[in-house]
Amino acid sequence: MEERFNLKSIWKSNDPEELIVFHASSLENEIRFYFNDEQYVVARDNNDGTLRVKCEEEKRTEQNNESTLAYIKKNIKDKDFLKFLACAIGIGLLITILIVALSIILAVVINNTLIYLLFMNFLFFFIQVIIVVTSEYKTTSPSIKSKHSAEHMMVNFLEKNKRLPKNMEEIKKTSRFCVDCGSRKKIRSATEDFVQSIFTMIIALIISYFVTRNCKNEILLGIILLAIYWATSYGIWILIHKYNKLKFIINPIENMLNNIVQCSNTTKNVKDNDLQLAYYAAKYWLQVVYPEFYSEDDDIFNKSEES
Repeated sequence: MEERFNLKSIWKSNDPEELIVFHASSLENEIRFYFNDEQYVVARDNNDGTLRVKCEEEKRTEQNNESTLAYIKKNIKDKDFLKFLACAIGIGLLITILIVALSIILAVVINNTLIYLLFMNFLFFFIQVIIVVTSEYKTTSPSIKSKHSAEHMMVNFLEKNKRLPKNMEEIKKTSRFCVDCGSRKKIRSATEDFVQSIFTMIIALIISYFVTRNCKNEILLGIILLAIYWATSYGIWILIHKYNKLKFIINPIENMLNNIVQCSNTTKNVKDNDLQLAYYAAKYWLQVVYPEFYSEDDDIFNKSEES
């Protein structure tokens, strides 16, 4: 363990009875628990039966700030990258063609523009979820899935029990699904847009029902319906993004989708070594951030940390 480390700040709950892990992450051979947005304690697997626990700080490289176009130019001669790019473009074109074909079919079959748009919103939302789930499944290696699960299990245990686990069985009984997983950010915007669209459609359909009964001029009717749709959509957007309303609908959908996504980037078969990594990172993090919840008696591993 590093003896000297200058902490810039510590993320900690203002409630003395509450323990919150604001951020943790898993990489190919390590698990991190963050003190703030840049500094963290990491438990790293040395791949020789030992591990190392130390404090580090995020290194912001030029590659992290590269634009997508710059990244493509940099890797344009890489055959594997070109195959991936061609595959991504091909899949994108195929999905676009299918959506256009389905749109034409639905437009002919459904003789109501608002109902048609309602169906299309369900379709787009479904496609977005499938893309996120597939991407997570393909880009998360088996070793990271195990560490990701161990990280979630340790975070859940800490926040629920406000202490370190007393034995391995306590950790293993904890859920691998985390409410605040980073995957939630990938479906949040899509969920908010979906709820906004559905509410807009329903309200617009109700209003349009009464308007169409009293207006016979098709041009005027079209203008009125369009104005109703955009005004309703803007009103719902204000409720969601400015006044933070409709969370009673958005949150359950987010939670369900978050668990679905985590089925693709976590695993039930968590390795004991990864649980130990999560434990050692959490142990040091707890001593620094929440010393009031730390007890030396909770050290379930007798072997010393290897450097």
